[in-house]
Amino acid sequence: LGYMVGEDWSDAGGISSRVYKDGGLKSAFDFDGKQLISGSMGESDSGGLDNGWDDVMKVYSSPAERGYYPDDVLPNLFLSNHDGVRVADNFYDGNNEINLMTRFAILAGYPGPVTLYYGDEFADLSRDCDGAHPDNASRTSGHLAPEDDRERRLANYVRDVMTFRRDNPAMWRGLQEFDRYKIGDAEILVVVKFDEDTGNRVAMVFADRDASVTVKGVDGPINVRGYMPELVKLS
Repeated sequence: LGYMVGEDWSDAGGISSRVYKDGGLKSAFDFDGKQLISGSMGESDSGGLDNGWDDVMKVYSSPAERGYYPDDVLPNLFLSNHDGVRVADNFYDGNNEINLMTRFAILAGYPGPVTLYYGDEFADLSRDCDGAHPDNASRTSGHLAPEDDRERRLANYVRDVMTFRRDNPAMWRGLQEFDRYKIGDAEILVVVKFDEDTGNRVAMVFADRDASVTVKGVDGPINVRGYMPELVKLS
């Protein structure tokens, strides 16, 4: 179970089938992109972004640059699915929901279809799935409303970034520019996205610690919290 956010991806299986560089697996889903941003399927040992914001730039690059064939495929990005551990398994014990927010912001800006696996927006955990086998490790019972302040913070952030994706076509199609640099000790990535059909233009501001970032087209600096990306409409 899950749902896609963006354009009409009703033919996701048809338009998103891919072939690895080595001629291997075909799938509608972006398994290598998932590993880049939310870690491996089977272990909760890293949570992805092992190369920092460089991994965001890589997963946002064109499918052809990432080895997909043919070069017009649109692989479907996700953070968790029933076959592996939940993305929250990497962070929950550290009481660090902002790292989950980072992953959802990346998902919201992905240039192609995305899928949210039910319960990720509430930081559901694989270990809550009693008697699970490897191919259904994350089939938790699910719930429809936040049960505590932590779930509420995360669910509200997921709602906000996915609403921003829905309302701004530049988030999921069109042209992209990357600006990667440092402000003091803070590693910054600014992704500017532009949709030629509508003129819609947005910026995504990533930082690994609190920073004040200047973005062209924005009056005054953008104050961004570490690992809590800011999404800004520019036009």
